[in-house]
This record gives sequence, C-alpha cells and structure tokens, in this order.
Amino acid sequence: MAPPSGHWVIIVAAGRSQRFGSDQPKQYMALGAGRVVDFAILPFWQNQWIDKIMVVHPEGDKRWNENRWAHSERLCGTPGGEQRHQSVLNGLHALSAWAKDQDWVWVHDGARPCLHPDDIAALRLGLEDESAGALLGTPVTDTIKRLNTSNSRVENTVDRQDLWSAMTPQVFRFSALYHALCDCEQQRLTPTDECGAMEKAGWNPRLIQGRRDNIKVTRPEDLLLARLILQSQHRMDLI
Repeated sequence: MAPPSGHWVIIVAAGRSQRFGSDQPKQYMALGAGRVVDFAILPFWQNQWIDKIMVVHPEGDKRWNENRWAHSERLCGTPGGEQRHQSVLNGLHALSAWAKDQDWVWVHDGARPCLHPDDIAALRLGLEDESAGALLGTPVTDTIKRLNTSNSRVENTVDRQDLWSAMTPQVFRFSALYHALCDCEQQRLTPTDECGAMEKAGWNPRLIQGRRDNIKVTRPEDLLLARLILQSQHRMDLI
C-alpha cells in the first residue's frame, strides 16, 4: 500500500490589483472580521489534514502576515513573480523543503474569499484514485459571444454546451505541477491557471462542479457581493 499523500496549500496573493481602482491590493481589502486574503486562507486553516499554507505575496510586502495565524508554523509566506505561474513556482520552491513529489498541492486565489467547506470536501473526494489532479469549475450558463476586437462588434455566438468556467482550488501532484510550470517558463508561455500548464504537459485533470458563490474579487462591487455571500453562509468571523 502506498504511503498517504501530504496536502499543501499555495495561496496566490502576489497581484498588485492595478485594475481594482484602489491604493492597496484587493487581497488586503477589509471584509467582515478580516481581509479578503484572510477568508481565502480560513477554510484551509480549519482542516488539520492540511500540512502547511504558503502565501505568495508581492515582493517586499509584509501585509500578508497581518492575521491571527501569522506566528503559526502552518502558515508562511514567500515573494511572488511577475506572472501567476511564476508566483506558483516560487510557492513550490518554498514548499520543496517539506513536500514530497507525490504530495498534493492545492492552489487557491487569494482573492477568492467565499470558498465553501463543501467544495473542499468534494474536491478532496475527487482526488481518490486520481493521478492527473482536479479542479473546481461551473458550467457556463450565459450566452457567449466572440468579439471582433477591431470594430467591437459580435463576430459569432459560441456553443456553450461543453464550456465550463474554471475556479480554484486546483490540486495537482507536487512534482507534476512543478515540471509543467517549469516547461511553460522555458517555453515563455503564460498559462492563466495551473490546469492550463498541466494540459500543455499532456495531463487531463478531473473537473469537479463547485458552487457558483465561490467568486473572485476583481472589481470593487465584488466586495459587497462577497460580504453578502459570507453573511448568507454565516461565515463572517475568522474562527
């Protein structure tokens, strides 16, 4: 029987939110009893089977550790890179002192504060007997149009039958994810998520349907929506 796999978390919070319209990154915006990034950390912190949480923060930024868990050995931080995949690579490098090749690495957006415990449970269950890894997503329900960017007119309607919106967490074996991201770096590719890098490396990860309220804060109005979601889930406190 194979030994049990460890579980490690990378919280990607290295963005500077230039499009958010604030003088501070969106992951540090106030939300309930904490900040957006604190609520992104919380559902992992509450699971003792998580070995360590690595927060990838902007270079030189100390605000990432202004939370109640800052002095715990289960939470640590490392500077990010210019692109998302570079930030995740930095997180993997930082975890390499502890993680084994076949351990699972959970990558989650620091700007997704509404991840529900049920989604974590579903994703963990989906990893059983899985080698390629898995990620959360939701089926596309809106009508999708392809835009002609030269004249800002609709070019055609895209068939949405098999289209899904990818979310985080995305979970992959440590070694497989590391090599997939290294390959992208060497080829000067910029995957927008970890699954994209795994796909380019020849993997077909499992897609697990998640909750639609696992939103990503990208605009100021998303903060209000996040507060409403957390209130409806009775999760406004950092407990």
